[in-house]
Amino acid sequence: MRALAFDRTSTSLISAGQDLHCFVSDVETQQRLQTLVGHADWITAIAPHPLNGDIFLTASLDHSVKVWSTKSHK
Repeated sequence: MRALAFDRTSTSLISAGQDLHCFVSDVETQQRLQTLVGHADWITAIAPHPLNGDIFLTASLDHSVKVWSTKSHK
């Protein structure tokens, strides 16, 4: 893993790295809730939205920043 962040409510942990996958896991049950794929190179940073707990951003070595929604799974 190259990047980790808690969501706004600290109930989910978002992780990502060199495998190009972003994982959302439940903190309490330690179960993976979602797997999101969309970057073409290593994911190096994760930032949760400060007001909307369903949105977070990832930055990658592919020179892109992606906005993700846990509600729409993309």
